[in-house]
Amino acid sequence: MQIGPAVENLVENAAEHNPEPTPTVRVSVSLDGDADEAVVTVRDDGPGLPPIERRTLEADHETALVHAGGLGLWIARWGARAAGGDVAFHDRADGTEVVVRVPVASE
Repeated sequence: MQIGPAVENLVENAAEHNPEPTPTVRVSVSLDGDADEAVVTVRDDGPGLPPIERRTLEADHETALVHAGGLGLWIARWGARAAGGDVAFHDRADGTEVVVRVPVASE
């Protein structure tokens, strides 16, 4: 699985769930040379992840009482894990930051 769908879902989710008339979403890509990882960071100026979403993602499963409202963040997590990496969610004073780390493919 390619990491593209994971990042696409993060960008779409950030824009879609921002109530501002012109939401801002920034994507950056870098290499972490020490860990041989590609790092994709998606930052937005939205209201942040609802606590129930965060608990569900951190628990890594859903129940009848604790569940996510959609599949976008799950797709991002599954995509990153399928590529051998992971996703971390961080609250910021001005929005949310999602960091996707995946190993760099060797040639």
